[in-house]
Amino acid sequence: MIGRNVTTTKPQGPVIVEKDQMTIKAPNGVTLKNNFTLKKGASLVIDPTIQHIIHAPVEQ
Repeated sequence: MIGRNVTTTKPQGPVIVEKDQMTIKAPNGVTLKNNFTLKKGASLVIDPTIQHIIHAPVEQ
């Protein structure tokens, strides 16, 4: 999910893509919630491919 307050644990502000390209890897699709803005000249790419992660860091 992309947008404002998509989690109850930590409220966040609006999402604004002002320029260039934003790519989201989302094999199950994307839900755009409230306060998502894509400005003129910017682009959003939703990449549905799944990539395997090798040697991912482990949080401790």
